[in-house]
Parts: sequence; C-alpha cells; structure tokens
Amino acid sequence: MQWCCRPWLGVTVSEAQLDPRETSLSCHHHWVYAPPLPEEPNFPVYGLGPKFDGFRWLIIWQASPPLYSISLGHGRPEAGEWVSVQTIKKLPPSANRFGVTVGPTGLSDAVSSAIMRLSELSVSDRNRLTRMMNDEYSMIDLYPDRGVSALAGVWETEELLTDGVPRVCYSRRLEKAWAVVLELEEVAVAVTGPASTASLDLEIVDVRSSLASYA
Repeated sequence: MQWCCRPWLGVTVSEAQLDPRETSLSCHHHWVYAPPLPEEPNFPVYGLGPKFDGFRWLIIWQASPPLYSISLGHGRPEAGEWVSVQTIKKLPPSANRFGVTVGPTGLSDAVSSAIMRLSELSVSDRNRLTRMMNDEYSMIDLYPDRGVSALAGVWETEELLTDGVPRVCYSRRLEKAWAVVLELEEVAVAVTGPASTASLDLEIVDVRSSLASYA
C-alpha cells in the first residue's frame, strides 16, 4: 500500500468559541494523507466478514514499533454509517527500541478504545466528554489479570461470530453509539460504530492475508 488519502475517524474541535471550557466537539471522518503500515503484522488482524461488501480502509495504527494495534474501517464514513474494528496484540511489558515501555497490552486497551469512541460519539462538548469517559471507566474494574470477567454485570454478554465460531463478547449500547469487545488467544478486539450501524449482522474474520483490500 502506498501513501494515499484515507478517511480518519476522530474528534474535531469547533473554532470561534467564546469560552474554551465549552468547546464543542464533533466526531466524524476526515480525509488524511496517510502512509502504509510500517511492517507486516505478525498477529491476527480482524475486519468484517465477507458478507460486508462495502468500502474498507485502513484507519490508524500505533506509531512506535513494535506494531501491535491496527484499526480497520468499513462502510460509508461520509454518511455517518461505518464500523471500526481494532485489533490489539496481547503483549507483556517490554521496552521498544526507543527505551519506552510498552504493555501489557490486550483487553484493557480494547475497552479503553471502545469507551473513548462511545464517548466521542455520544457527547458534544469537552467537559461532558471527560466526565462520560471517567464515568464509564469507574463502572469497571479492569486489570490485565482479570480479563473479561471485569466487564460482567456492567456490559451486556453477547456472542459475536468470529472466524465462523460464536464467541462470547461484551457490548455497550448507548443512544448514539455502540461497542463490542472480546478477548481471543493472541489478541483483543474492539468493534465500534454509530447508532446507524447498530443493527448490522456482524461477523469478524482474520483479514491479515487480505489487508491489501483496505484502501
């Protein structure tokens, strides 16, 4: 994949606000000039299954090596109809080549990403965004050694078809957004989207061998 323009889903801050504490936020897509992945992933990378025949694109990955997080987009971002699938490789704590400690990574990162996306899509000002994220985090007691059991009783238990097999996952559905997280042997996955895609019949599969199909 070459450098190219791709949709990026994120928060923008409106200008000309009289009170910076009340800056309004908008979560929608932008087109950004983005490079290709820095290296081939050595872990399963999940995207929507073959039933989805729409536009696919590479959203973002973490900047510093080793590569352990990749987000893939699906749908029509310009119409507000999209699904993001983020895969996070489970890693123990380690120092990268810059001497920065990375890890442990896994479910806690997937949940954090899901909470951020839920909050971005659900509120429209900076203070409420911060409060909502804090409230969501306070509802769970998520540590690497607890795994998905930390979500039980707070997020709903569902099943998500994963590589053709129903897997237990945990979902959070709000008025304007939804999120699903699950933990697999090598990776954790966060699937998120706006309310317009909440009723999709979701299936995720390992798309590592077909990443070239993501623009």
